[in-house]
This record gives sequence, C-alpha cells and structure tokens, in this order.
Amino acid sequence: MTADWRTNETDESDERADASSTDTANQRTVAASAVIVGSSASIEKRTDATAGDDQSSAASTAEAEVESNSSQLVLIPMTEYRPGLTLRVVERLPAPIAVQLLRLPNDETVPVLERPDEYTGYVARAEVEEDLVRSTTVVFTRESLESGACYTFEADAQVFSSPLHLFRATARRVEC
Repeated sequence: MTADWRTNETDESDERADASSTDTANQRTVAASAVIVGSSASIEKRTDATAGDDQSSAASTAEAEVESNSSQLVLIPMTEYRPGLTLRVVERLPAPIAVQLLRLPNDETVPVLERPDEYTGYVARAEVEEDLVRSTTVVFTRESLESGACYTFEADAQVFSSPLHLFRATARRVEC
C-alpha cells in the first residue's frame, strides 16, 4: 500500500511539472515600485558642501562618516515599513519578549533566523505631523538603538522572512 501511494505521488508531481511548464508561457511579470520623497534642503546642503573650500569639504566628509556610522540594518514588520518613515525609539523590549516575537506561532524558528536571541527588540513610534495618529511598532536589530533617538528608513528594504512578515531595511539616525 505504501508503494502505491508513492507511485501516485510521483504521478501527481509529474503532472504538476507538466502543468507548470505549460503555465510558464502564460505567466505575467509583476513589478512593484516605491515613491521616495526628498527635501530640497538635502540637495542644497550637498550643493553648498561641494561648492565650498577644502575645509567645508573635510567637514562634509566627516558628516558623511558620522552618517554612515549611524545607519544600521533593522527588521521591521512589512505592514509598517515606508521609505522615509521616521520612528522614535521608545523603549527596549525585554529579551524573552523579543525572542518570542521572532518565532513562529508554533514556537519554531524560520531558517533565516535560527538564533532569534541575536536580535534586540525595540518599541518605536512613528514621528508624523501633530494632527495625525502615531502608529507604534516593534523593530529588531543586532546592533543597538538609542532610546529617544529618531531613525528614518531608507528605500532599500528586502524581504527578510515571509512567515514572520519582516523586511530588512537600513535605518539612519536623524535629528528628532
């Protein structure tokens, strides 16, 4: 009886392979896009830095080094990520809670995240205009984020884990 079941399974997988090869011609390409909004202030700052003398050039280089040091990879829920979104870190999560949030509901780990205890979790609140409701979310990083500091998400998000619904993105520290 086991042999018959395996034979049927092989036949079914062969049928699926045949169907998928005929469906390949019928597949459509799907594209996603992101709109990135910048400010003229960042353009003006760049123009001023390049138009100045060697001293201003050295200052802009130092600023770039500080900026690159303040960028780090974070994990953020897919539903919360928006390029340019600024979050203020409210508080660090206790380690057991962060680990539990990085596990599946059945307490298993996902292959890409075999050691969830390597990540620190933080509660963060969106910094938006005063009249809008501020959303609260959780972000995770292998590095540390400063409580009370603000971080803006770059437009480089990639899927980190579909089962956990997490993107991996660069967060750059900014003034609040």
